[in-house]
Amino acid sequence: MPATTGGDDLTAKPSDLGEELEALYHEADAVFEELVSILERARSICDELEEAGR
Repeated sequence: MPATTGGDDLTAKPSDLGEELEALYHEADAVFEELVSILERARSICDELEEAGR
């Protein structure tokens, strides 16, 4: 639930924001791990190309 600056009935509860923040953290961590995997594969391909060029 997004936080709002409106009336009290529209304001997100701290516990809801904490849960949302934790979910975003885990999502960002998963994206980071995927990027690391992609970069490792790219490095491997570059190394293979360098070896093939020798």
